[in-house]
Amino acid sequence: MMPTNYNDAINYLFTLRTNGTKLGLESIRYLLDKLGSPDKNCDYIHIAGTNGKGSTAAMIAAILQASGFKVGLFTSPHLINFTERIKVNSRQISQKNILEHLKKINSVIQNMNEINTPRKPTFFEVVTTIAVRHFAKEKCDVVIMETGMGGRLDATNAVKSCASVITKIDLDHTKWLGDTIEKIAIEKAGIIKQGIPVFTSNTDETPLAAIRKASIDKKKSPDGCPGQLTTVSPKKAQINIPKDIDLVIYNANHVKHGFYNLEIDSIALKSTFINLQGRHQAENAALAAVVSNWYLKTKKSGKKSIEFIKNGLKNVAWPGRCQTISKNPYVILDCAHNPNGIKQLVKTLKEISNDKWSVILGILDDKYPNELIKSISEIACEILYIKPDSQRGLSFVKFSELFNKCNVTGIKLKSLADINEIKTIIQNKKNINGGNCVVTGSCYLIGDLLSNLKMNVRDNRTDDPLFKQRKPYVASFKQV
Repeated sequence: MMPTNYNDAINYLFTLRTNGTKLGLESIRYLLDKLGSPDKNCDYIHIAGTNGKGSTAAMIAAILQASGFKVGLFTSPHLINFTERIKVNSRQISQKNILEHLKKINSVIQNMNEINTPRKPTFFEVVTTIAVRHFAKEKCDVVIMETGMGGRLDATNAVKSCASVITKIDLDHTKWLGDTIEKIAIEKAGIIKQGIPVFTSNTDETPLAAIRKASIDKKKSPDGCPGQLTTVSPKKAQINIPKDIDLVIYNANHVKHGFYNLEIDSIALKSTFINLQGRHQAENAALAAVVSNWYLKTKKSGKKSIEFIKNGLKNVAWPGRCQTISKNPYVILDCAHNPNGIKQLVKTLKEISNDKWSVILGILDDKYPNELIKSISEIACEILYIKPDSQRGLSFVKFSELFNKCNVTGIKLKSLADINEIKTIIQNKKNINGGNCVVTGSCYLIGDLLSNLKMNVRDNRTDDPLFKQRKPYVASFKQV
């Protein structure tokens, strides 16, 4: 039965998750074609990677929006509201539009039991179709589209793109993508298409080799013209890059509290403030700047591209990513959920404060918990553990067993009952033993906490007094 209101529509979408994760492009391509191929109506910049793809997508969207383009942005997962996944010029899709798109899509799905039709679509395939149809309806000039998982067989790869962007690759989703960096890199590089440019921040030999091979293979295709491969790297990095890859060097200068200024001489980008904390965000910003510079020069004269890049990076916001909600002491929320993400977070927290941190942690059972424990222990004086609200959430009993096996000393371990207990700890700051507090380990955990704190990701306002005061270098919730 077709949903008649927004809440029913969302419930219907999430029932599709019972179909499980099924990688492949046949079903979504069938859907899109039956709906008139709405993906042909605008440019798509396609982004894959293990870490940083959401932040990079947000930065590119902010830059291109600053330049005057009408920009669609598709990311996942959402933190609080489903509508966060689909935005046009930073405005989330309306509940009414979701219902309208779903009605059209469902009319196609109902006929997919017929002979010679693909299997019925999964949750993510339907959500991707809603997004593509919405971007066409809104007449977007360009869409920044983030993969859900992997790349080669991800639903987003059914869309024809004008550029492929691949952020840092590491171990994650190994059940579906493979158990080595090489296997995962091959899957991510599957978004590379004939004759379009490829941009990446990978410089390590294994992932870069897979990306390079995929790029070369596409160049050999008789149907496509060569697409150049470009990688970005920090100044003074000891790397060995093949000569057929364009190397863009950037310089990241630490300002204060984990914020950086970015410089890229090859595109004449002088000291530019990045409104997201962490050295890893400087890398993401460099990649976003190079991609945006290419697109602006392709579509416009490019004379003001640097001005747009500076404005976009200065104003970009990405909730739940090293999100400072309080100072004195610091309270920071971060969605880091795999080993490399936690390592980058730890580096940033060391730049923000020399003091130890109270770590409120909740992780999933397939996220290499031993490595996460070892990394987070570098800055922790205590770990307050809570099981994320997910079937894959790691229990406190299991976590404590793994924690003890890691032979970590000098760190207190305690179990938390629920989100309300976290909110009480954050608001009653005197109970934070480390002085500073970070909440991390899972998007589920951060989303639940933001919801409990009444943080509205849609309009970036909150009724909670914890968010009322802003101080210099505290990242705002402002969306571009």
